[in-house]
Amino acid sequence: MIALLVLGIVGFTNPDVIYEYASSAWNSSNETTIHTIQEKLNCCGFNTTTDRPALPCPENATEPCQAAMVDFLTDNLKILAGVGFTIVALMLFAIIFAIIVACKGV
Repeated sequence: MIALLVLGIVGFTNPDVIYEYASSAWNSSNETTIHTIQEKLNCCGFNTTTDRPALPCPENATEPCQAAMVDFLTDNLKILAGVGFTIVALMLFAIIFAIIVACKGV
């Protein structure tokens, strides 16, 4: 539970983590996944349009995918952080409730 909380705080407060995650995701993805990312975000390649693209690139895709991926992740980070912190709060509530029930049962 503490690890989840720490990871959430680090990811939320350190934007470099997002760049590293986008780069790692791109490098570990197969050709089909990269092509899907390019189609959904209307981009081509990673750092540049010629950097590891899944060909054919979408029509009118003039921007590399790194900026589009970082923007997408940043926009959705607040939602993911909210869900993560809610899960941690529920876990903490469950632990407190279990302690109360255990103490009353003795």
